[in-house]
Amino acid sequence: MNNYSAASVTLTSARPHSNADRLLVWNILGTPVITDLSYSPGDYVVFIPAEAEINPRIISVLNLYRHTEKNADPSLKAGYIEDSGRVRTVRLRGEYSAGLVIRMDPFMEAVRKIAPEAQPPTGEFINIGDLWITRKYVSKRTYNTKSTNEPARGKRTSRLIKNQFRFHEDTAQLGRNLFKFGKDTPVHVTEKYHGSSAIYSRLLTKRKLSLLERLARFLGVRVQESEYGFVYGSRRVIKNEFDDNSNKQHYYKTDLWAEAAQKLDIENKLEDGITLYGELVGYVPSTGSPIQRFGKYAYHYLSGRSEVKFIVYRITQTSNSGRVYEFTPEQIKSYCTQHALAYPVTHFIGKFGEFHQSSDDDIISAIRKTPMASGPCPWNDPAPREGIVIRRLDVPYWEAYKVKSLEFLEQETKANDNNETNIEDDSDNEHEFQQ
Repeated sequence: MNNYSAASVTLTSARPHSNADRLLVWNILGTPVITDLSYSPGDYVVFIPAEAEINPRIISVLNLYRHTEKNADPSLKAGYIEDSGRVRTVRLRGEYSAGLVIRMDPFMEAVRKIAPEAQPPTGEFINIGDLWITRKYVSKRTYNTKSTNEPARGKRTSRLIKNQFRFHEDTAQLGRNLFKFGKDTPVHVTEKYHGSSAIYSRLLTKRKLSLLERLARFLGVRVQESEYGFVYGSRRVIKNEFDDNSNKQHYYKTDLWAEAAQKLDIENKLEDGITLYGELVGYVPSTGSPIQRFGKYAYHYLSGRSEVKFIVYRITQTSNSGRVYEFTPEQIKSYCTQHALAYPVTHFIGKFGEFHQSSDDDIISAIRKTPMASGPCPWNDPAPREGIVIRRLDVPYWEAYKVKSLEFLEQETKANDNNETNIEDDSDNEHEFQQ
C-alpha cells in the first residue's frame, strides 16, 4: 500500500500533551497525532497521514471543511480542513501532529451517503469499492505540456526489451512496516537525500536494423537484434525509450536527467547490465536553479551553483534473460568508488535492535530523537534533514523503508501551502502526460 493510504486502527495508549491539558498525543503507525480528550484507548478510527488528500465529497458530508459553505450542512461549526482537502503537518503548542483520525462509525455513515453498499474497510486502504478515499496531494500547477520542438507523433518504436528495465518502487514508511523487523534483523541505515529520483542503466535494447538486415531476417537469416544501450529516466518516466525521441517533451524547461548524465559522464560509468538508482541533488546545470528547495532553503548538499550530484543508493545487475542481481552495501560502495560516483552516508550497519535501542513500542519516536533523523541537515544548514533509509540485509532483493524527520514534514506542509514547485511530484504528472 502507498504512503498516503488511510488505515483502520484501534487506538491503544496516548500520552498527555506536554503543553496543553485538553490535548492527547497518540502514536499511530509511527506517526504522532494530536486529538482532544474525547478519544480513548479502544476507539476504532480511520487514520489519514499528512500530505494525503481526502475525497472532497467525504469531507463535505462530515462537515470538516474550514469554509462552511463547502460543507453539507453550512450551519454547523466549521471544520479544520482547507479547500484543498489536504491533511497538514502542524505544530500545536510545541508538539507535532502529522495526521488525523476520524471515528469509524461517522466515517462509514458519510461514505454510505455516497456509496450506500460500502462495507467498513480493514487494514490500509485508498478506496472503498469504487470510491476513492485518499491519494497523494500534488500542488495544482500549470505545466509545460508542449515543447517548442515537439516532433509529430506517429507510430513509435520502443527500444526496450521485456524484463530488462525496472523502475524503483516508492520507499514505504518504516512505521507501517515494523512487523517485518525483529531485533536481530540485519540492517543498513543511510542518509535520505532530498532531490529528484533518477535511473541510469546500460541494458539490452532493440537494435535498429538496416533495410538489408530486415530483408535478411524476413528470409530467415539470423541477424543480431539486440545490443547494450543507455537507458535513463525519472521516477516514473523513461526519457529515451523511443527511437524518434518523441517522449523528450516534458513539464520542465530543461531535461535535468539528460543534463546530469552528460555533466557527470554517467553513460561511460555503466558496465553492461548495470542499473544505477539514485537522487539528483544540487542545481539544474543549465539554469542554476535548485533541484529541491523549501522556501528560502535550497537543498544543495554543498554543490556549487550549477553543479549537480548523483547519489547512488541502489545498483542492480540484469542478465540477458532478465534476472536481476541486487548489490550489497559493500558492492555499491566498491562500484561507486571505482567509477567516481557518490553514494549515501552510512549511519549504521548491524542489528535492528541495536540501532533503535528503544525499550518500548514507540520505535519511530526513538529513531526521530537521534541526530541522524532530526534537526538541520549538515550539508544544507539550516534546512531540516529529510531523514533516513533502513534497508533489510536478510533478503536477496531490495527492501528498504524510510523515516522522515518531523521538521522536514512540517516544511513539506508549508511548501504545499505555498504551492511551491516540486520536481519530484512533477515527474508523476509527466507520467500521466506520457500515457
